[in-house]
Amino acid sequence: VDLLMFSGDDTHAKNCALAVVTLLMDAPAAEFATYLLKRDAVPQLLAILDEQISWMLSNTVVGDKGAAAVTPILVLLYKYCACDPDFRAAVKRIVFPPESDVAIQAEEQKLDSNSSSNMSPLDAPKDTLRWKLVQLLTWTESHVKRFAGELLWILSSSDSKEFIRRVGLGNALPILGVKGLAQIPGS
Repeated sequence: VDLLMFSGDDTHAKNCALAVVTLLMDAPAAEFATYLLKRDAVPQLLAILDEQISWMLSNTVVGDKGAAAVTPILVLLYKYCACDPDFRAAVKRIVFPPESDVAIQAEEQKLDSNSSSNMSPLDAPKDTLRWKLVQLLTWTESHVKRFAGELLWILSSSDSKEFIRRVGLGNALPILGVKGLAQIPGS
């Protein structure tokens, strides 16, 4: 777990952390989720996710190279969140800190009472991890979009209303369509 820590421009340490992520993808999720929680490794995993997404977004890396950078950590986080509610809660506290819930409630009160939906996330300040994850929902590679959506879905307690509040209706529609909760017109 100590190998998950890297700082700044230390390329060797970063490569070691990414290799550990790849190994953890094949580890038994239930056992390792508990182990990672006990070792307080969730912040390091999310730092890796943040670093990988930042690199993709800042360099506009589309194609296989971009997908290879972010898919393993998205898969790992989704897999561990899906099998362990405590791991999921720890990830959610970082991605959607309690103050974001307060901001969402304030934004909901500002919305017109006649409005039934919000097209944009109610609280995803630019350059936060949650903003970066929402950006992946519009990425060109479908598997990057899908894994980011599935991670955000499970962090939203698999609740369509919470999911829409967190990512915006426009960003939520493809995942809601996959879940059978929204009909998307055919092309």
